[in-house]
Parts: sequence; structure tokens; C-alpha cells
Amino acid sequence: NNNGGGWPAGVDIGPDKPGLKLKAGGPPGSVKIVGVGTISPGPLNWRGISVEADNALVEGFDISGLFQTGIQSGASVPPGTRITGNTIHDLQSSFSSVAIGIAPGPSNEVDHNTIYGCGYAIVLGGWSAAGPNWQTHIHHNQVSNQVNVPSLETGGIGIFLWLAPGCQIDNNECNNEGQLGIYLASSPGCTADHNQA
Repeated sequence: NNNGGGWPAGVDIGPDKPGLKLKAGGPPGSVKIVGVGTISPGPLNWRGISVEADNALVEGFDISGLFQTGIQSGASVPPGTRITGNTIHDLQSSFSSVAIGIAPGPSNEVDHNTIYGCGYAIVLGGWSAAGPNWQTHIHHNQVSNQVNVPSLETGGIGIFLWLAPGCQIDNNECNNEGQLGIYLASSPGCTADHNQA
């Protein structure tokens, strides 16, 4: 939770925990992480789950409420993170909310997540010069009902790659009702097959 200062997370998987498997007990979605508080003035919960460890697994959570990002991976460039089987929805933020955000790091996998009511569903962003191939695989995610992003003056984006070369995007459904489904920017060598957007 955010007690003021820093980049708080509801759950933090630090770099000293490589290979950690964070799985929700019970049926998928039965463990809920809900950001509470106010948008402005007041605290902002930046991340529901923050992953900084190599080869971590995040599976089966329901994340909603006052978060900037539902699940964030890559603050320390961890490779091999898998984010699977989560439901991330109705994020409320004074900025553009992101359901799943991955900063530079190779061989991540984002699959079988259900996402709705966020500005951006899945974002891979280098935010600097593109490096070697990321080889991240994004597949079998369902995205719908993205909300408007003020900076875009349009609806949200289902899957957004920025300076993320060499990724594979397949079998995703981005039903954004006229908004941007999949957007690749400065991300050479990516493949996109069998997506509905």
C-alpha cells in the first residue's frame, strides 16, 4: 500500500526472490487486490503487484481499484517473468492506467489474462533506444472496454509495444469498440498472428 513516497505496490516481488511463484489460492480470481483511497488529493497506489525478480510467476489474481498499474514487471530488468490467468479491471487513476506493464527484459510471457476498464491493457515499453530482441510472447489474452486516455484524445490501446523488438503476439482478442487494438511502434522483428483486434 502507499504510505507516501516511492513507488508503492500492494505486493512486491523483490530482486532477491528469483523464481518465486505467486499463485492465488482457490479458483482463479478468488484472491482480490483492490486499491483504495482517493485520486486527488490523496495517495495513489502505483502498482497492484510489482515484479523485480528473475523468472517469477504471477497467476490467478483479480486486481482492481485505485492503481496506476495492475501488474508491473521489469523495474530491474528481470528476464523470464510469466503473467498468466489474471483478471485486471476498472483501474482508476489520475493518469492513464495500465493493466500489465513490462519494462525492458527478455523472454517474458503474458497469457490468458482478462482485462477491461483500463486505459492500456498490455504495454511493453523500452522508453529508450531499442535493445536486443525481447522475445516476449503475448498470447491468448482477452481485452475489452478500454477507457479513454486523455493524452491520446481517443480510446485506450489493447496491446502497445514501444521499442520492444522481436516479440510474438498471437491469439489475442482486443475488442475495444473502435479504439486501438494492437499498436507496434519502433518494434522491428515482431510477429502478430491470429489476433482479433
